[in-house]
Amino acid sequence: MSCGKKSAIPPGRMRKTDQTKGPECPIPNAPGVYRHVNKRTGEIEYVGQTENLRIRQQQHVSTGRLDPEKQWVEYSEAKPSATKDDLRSTEKRHVERHDPSGNIYRGGNGR
Repeated sequence: MSCGKKSAIPPGRMRKTDQTKGPECPIPNAPGVYRHVNKRTGEIEYVGQTENLRIRQQQHVSTGRLDPEKQWVEYSEAKPSATKDDLRSTEKRHVERHDPSGNIYRGGNGR
């Protein structure tokens, strides 16, 4: 990995949805980086990375961290070549850039 700057996700905008379950759910069962965005204000409230985007969002809904009525999920599937370290590094950069209110830690498992 080159100085921790390798992005785990491709360039461009993240995809956006509020469907986290059922056949209409576009979120893949794949690793990636995601954000929870307030539908009313546009504020990025949480940033995370995971080995399975769909399952992780369903976990967030069941624990009350994500409310699809009030928040969008923005997500980007990891590049096939991305490592776990790349995902953590990308998450950390997104947390530093957006300073989301819901992130207690600075991301990248850098507690």
